[in-house]
Amino acid sequence: MKRLLYIVLIVLVFSGRNNIQAQTPENWPDASHGVSIFASTLLGAFTPVILSYDYLSHGNRVHVGFTTGLTTTFCEGAKYEQLGGHFALTLMTGMSNNHFETKLGIVYNPFILYNKSDYADWAFKYIPVVSLGYRYQKPGGRMFYRIALSTGGIGAGTGFIFWTDNRLPASGIWTEG
Repeated sequence: MKRLLYIVLIVLVFSGRNNIQAQTPENWPDASHGVSIFASTLLGAFTPVILSYDYLSHGNRVHVGFTTGLTTTFCEGAKYEQLGGHFALTLMTGMSNNHFETKLGIVYNPFILYNKSDYADWAFKYIPVVSLGYRYQKPGGRMFYRIALSTGGIGAGTGFIFWTDNRLPASGIWTEG
């Protein structure tokens, strides 16, 4: 029993040491502005493709912001297509390069681009956005990649940070210091 207690104490001491080292401050800019594209599918029956402007205000471990832009939605494969816009609040947590990202918002699709469907009025005009995913982005990095499970199904996307409001010098163009 004493041996088990010593093993547990040693594991706790060493795991605590790693947690302390992992909580060092990171070099995030104050805020970042970017563009991204994301596509998902719900078994091919419902497929949104999203082009977004992304804004994030960065903290050391918690990053908050919003995303807004154009959304095109294909239904029944490609028999029906709508065009509209979206807005969502973004919360990103985590340290280093790996982050949990969640989004909550709405898609508004008022324009029917074409309808070759058997249904006369699909009208997915208002679609709630709930997205839970993983985002890979280095602190202060320009590129990011994400995979998510969302209202539109399982999807993936990528983005580029084109402007940062910095505490630190940034590498790249369109940077305000």
